[in-house]
Amino acid sequence: MTGNWKGVGRILSTAGNGAAWRRAKRRAILREAHRLRGIMVQSFNKGGPPGKRWKRLSVFTQLVSRAKGLGDRRPLMNSGALRNSHSVVEVDADTVFVGVHRTAKSKGQRGRDKQGRFTSRGPGSKLMNIALIHEHGAGPIYINTSPGSASGRRVRNFFLWLHSKTKNHGSGAIMPLKKTTVGIVIRIPPRPWIGPIWEREGDQAAQNIMRGTIAGLGVPGLSRLIR
Repeated sequence: MTGNWKGVGRILSTAGNGAAWRRAKRRAILREAHRLRGIMVQSFNKGGPPGKRWKRLSVFTQLVSRAKGLGDRRPLMNSGALRNSHSVVEVDADTVFVGVHRTAKSKGQRGRDKQGRFTSRGPGSKLMNIALIHEHGAGPIYINTSPGSASGRRVRNFFLWLHSKTKNHGSGAIMPLKKTTVGIVIRIPPRPWIGPIWEREGDQAAQNIMRGTIAGLGVPGLSRLIR
């Protein structure tokens, strides 16, 4: 921002002991933080931040989604938990956190007992860790599918369930794992939003905070000294 900063300094020197400046700055920072949070949430609704749309879901993921009765869905929008976890947290007088905070958690999964009754939910997952995975991508992740291993039995049962749900889809059917399959590899492509948004909006955010702070002082003629 350019302008008559000496004139601004003279006017601010008459604004009291600095309390008015601190109040105006805090309001401006919070206002801008909520604007940035809104852009982050919109990225999920629109399938990626402005100018950088996310990679589409794989065919396998789409088939799994349909098998679960979720239909066709957008990336990172299975439950909406990650989108809804974005928050604005005041750190101190000059710092505000915007994004997925380390305290954010998803709802734990509910299991069933031997009688088929729902059990209580588990502790849930830290959404910050999930956000980091999707922001930067992950993999290759190797999963042991040997028939004798616990993970192998779970994965093979999952594929049997998928086959029962998709066997009438013709070429789109997911087949059970072969007995000779001893492992599968998963890769999660990066679908960033926080980095691109900050890169796009960072300079504008700084200017908005300064202008908002000056406007919040309510000093006549102050905002006309800069541009």
